This record gives sequence, C-alpha cells and structure tokens, in this order.
Amino acid sequence: MIESKNNSIKYLTFGSPIMDLIVDVDENFIKKNKLKLDTTSHATKDDSIFSEIDKLSPIHVAGGCSYNAIRVMSWMLKSQGNNEKVGCLGSIGDDEYGRVYSKLLKNEKIEYLFQQIDNDTTGVCATICEGRDRCHRTDLGASTKISEEYVESVWNIMKDVKLIYTELYILSHKEKILYQLAELCLADNKYFGFNFPSIGFLDAFGDKIIDIISYGDVLFANKEEAKHFVTNVVRDKYSDVAELCQILAKLPKKNINKPRVFVVTCGPEPAHVAVYNHKEEKFDFIGSFLPWQIQNERIIDTNGAGDSFAGGFLASFVLGKNFETCVLSGHWAAKEIIQVRGCEIPEKIKVPDEKELKTHFLEDKIHYTDSALA
Repeated sequence: MIESKNNSIKYLTFGSPIMDLIVDVDENFIKKNKLKLDTTSHATKDDSIFSEIDKLSPIHVAGGCSYNAIRVMSWMLKSQGNNEKVGCLGSIGDDEYGRVYSKLLKNEKIEYLFQQIDNDTTGVCATICEGRDRCHRTDLGASTKISEEYVESVWNIMKDVKLIYTELYILSHKEKILYQLAELCLADNKYFGFNFPSIGFLDAFGDKIIDIISYGDVLFANKEEAKHFVTNVVRDKYSDVAELCQILAKLPKKNINKPRVFVVTCGPEPAHVAVYNHKEEKFDFIGSFLPWQIQNERIIDTNGAGDSFAGGFLASFVLGKNFETCVLSGHWAAKEIIQVRGCEIPEKIKVPDEKELKTHFLEDKIHYTDSALA
C-alpha cells in the first residue's frame, strides 16, 4: 500500500503505526470498565472497550511515537519551504482505521509505505479522558507485522534517505529490519536516530539497545529513562544530568566520521545536549536550554511532548542549523503540541524561523545557557 513512487523519500520513520482514539468520558464510564487513570494497559482478545469508544465519536489522530515525531518534523519543514519527501514505513490492517490513518498522512503530504496485513486490524490506542486525567488502552494489532519481503519491495524508494528516525519498541518484533535500516544509515551522508523506550523495555533489551546505539547519530531520552539506562545497563555513575547526557553521547559508535548528538529532556527543566566527536575524542558542543513556560491551564495533553520535541529538533537539524536553534525548535514544537489533544498538528499556527525563535524565546523572559568545549 504505497501512495506513490514518483520521488524518493528523504526523511523516513519506521515503527508501529497506531491510531489514537481520543474520547472524553465521565466517572461512570471509568468505573463500569474498571479503568485506572494515569495507566497504560494492553487490550485482551475479548476487550469490548474499543467498540464502546467507537459509539462516543472519538477524535482520530495518527499516532505511534516515531510517527508523532516525523509528522511534527514534516509540518515544520514544509512550513519553511522544504518540500523533500517525508515517509512512514510500517504495517496496518485491512480495516477502516487503516484507511483513516493513511488518509490523515496523505492530508499532511506524508508518503505512507504501509503493508496491509489481511485478516488483521490496525493498531489502536484509546486515550480515555476524564477531565484532565486520562488512561490508555492499546491493541498493537497489525502494527508490528511488516515483512522483510515488503521492505525489500519498497527499498528503492527509501535507499536515498538523509535521515531515518525510529522507535526501539520495534526491536522486539522486527529486529532484522531495524538493523537493515541502521546499516543503510552508516553512510557518511545519512543519519540514524531514535528515542529511548520505557524503563521496562530498557531492562529487557539492554544489551541490544547498547548495540543499536552504536549506529545512532541523533538520539533522545527523557531524564528518567537516561538515569535508569546509565545506572542499570551501562552501569556508570554521574553527578548531574549534564554528565548523564555526556556519558550517553560518548558510548561506542560505528561510524566515527559523524559526531553523535544526544539530547536528554527534563520536562519543565532545562533540556541537555551533548555532541561528541568520536574521531577527535572531544565534545563539539555541550548545552542546556530551558523550555518555554506556559500557564498550566493552557496545557491539555503532555503525552506527545517528547515526540514533538524530537520532531522540532530534527526539523532544524536536517537543515544544518546550530544546536541552539535545534533545541529551541524542539521546545517550541513541544509547547504547541501540549496545547492540543494527542499529537494533532496545529496547521494554522505559523512556525517561527530561526530569528523569530530566538526573539520570541527572549521576549518570554526565559533565559538559557549553552557552551562548547574547545
């Protein structure tokens, strides 16, 4: 299931396409379905929650963590006049959710390379909201079932990519494909990136994650994930988040011709960036940047904050902007996305250029620091 083959894709994500179903409910719905707020759980075969949610006319948003990031990246690139093709690689079911998901991507001018899995359903995640509280119920469905044969059939469309951004959950399902894409990006003119998975996944796949990090050029983790990984998998000590970020940036790298960029986000606290040059064995850049501060009542949904930060950062990164701009771009994207439901792209909002980013940031009276080591 391919939208077109006219142009090769330059920026690609690979992961699990999940249709987000966002719905508002009352306390009775929570009690009736024995739901627990502030949790994420997986659906069982006899789970009726999705049929109940369908009756409530949920909002449909294209989801999946790496898909969120690439969609934000695409929005910000296109708004700045960059029309190079952005694409999504994955698998969906032969159902209405799959058709809706594909249509949502097409509306955002994103190429979808989706293998349709017959007799299966598209992955879905119900975001069930009671006021400002919420819980999630997920059914991965066909989202992890893409075949090696399908990837081979679309390889020519993807082989000229400049960036592949993925999520590591797919490591448990399609390790061979993940490594195939990582190997492609060992070339000096390509970048391979991903965000860290949950702490439980870090524990279960620690050794494999250390290995896949060796392919990584631009990587993201939140503070808790980074702390846990360094302490329990890398087994190193650190004094603060800045040093934590530097430890991760310095982990072994296969292609030392490209420095590794590592970003650790910390919610409302400063995000830390470390850029390590393995070839010269030195840091090219170290910096910390406070995010925009917005009024609490304007925050609607923080679940997409990390993904949108990555998308904003990457939008400036692939354009060759300096790291200060990349981080401000990430913070700006996160600020906008947490004010909408799910990872809906706020198309009507003007994306600021590099000068506007810095001007608006300073006008908000948010101070930031950055430094580079010689």
